[in-house]
Amino acid sequence: MRSTKPLLLFVLGAVTSCTPLTSSPDEEKHQAELTLHEIQTNVDDLRHDLNRFQTELSISDDKMRHQEKSLSSLKDTEWKSLTQSLQQLSQTVEAHHQEITRLRIEAKETKAMLDNLSLQRQNMARALVQYKGRLEEITSEMRGQSDHLLELITVKEQLHKMRAKVHGSAPCLPYMERAGDTLESIAQVHGISVEEILQMNRPEQTIAIGQEILLPLAP
Repeated sequence: MRSTKPLLLFVLGAVTSCTPLTSSPDEEKHQAELTLHEIQTNVDDLRHDLNRFQTELSISDDKMRHQEKSLSSLKDTEWKSLTQSLQQLSQTVEAHHQEITRLRIEAKETKAMLDNLSLQRQNMARALVQYKGRLEEITSEMRGQSDHLLELITVKEQLHKMRAKVHGSAPCLPYMERAGDTLESIAQVHGISVEEILQMNRPEQTIAIGQEILLPLAP
């Protein structure tokens, strides 16, 4: 933009300067025309500068409006993105919260199951102690019965020996007849003869289940 200072100085100079008394009217007129022309030129320059300034201002306004619009659009985009991010984060937090709640429930159920198993283990331990005590009692009873049975067997053997001495026969072995036994099968199993069995027992001896007979010991 052109400066208006020279024009003002020129106008002030023209007003304050003294016109020579010797100048002619034509010269004064010519001087006035020159002054007006220069003033008009300066005014035109001022108008041109003003129009350019207005144009630049309008362009600047357009740029500012465009920047404001871009900024507003950017803010809307960023706000939408931020809102979506917050929603996703909220959903993630909610999912984690639900998972933690589920894990807590499973932990409680697992603890209850472990407590139940611990109680069952304690009951089983007590039952095993009781069973062990009962087993020891049964074992002790079986030992007593075994000792008693051995005593009975010893007494029975002594009785058979005494019976053998009374009959004057050879040493014998008592035998309890079972289902399917015959004198021949008994003799074959023990390696003796039927005659020896008959000699050891009464001649009228018959085969009966559960009946006890005497068998001679094989040589």
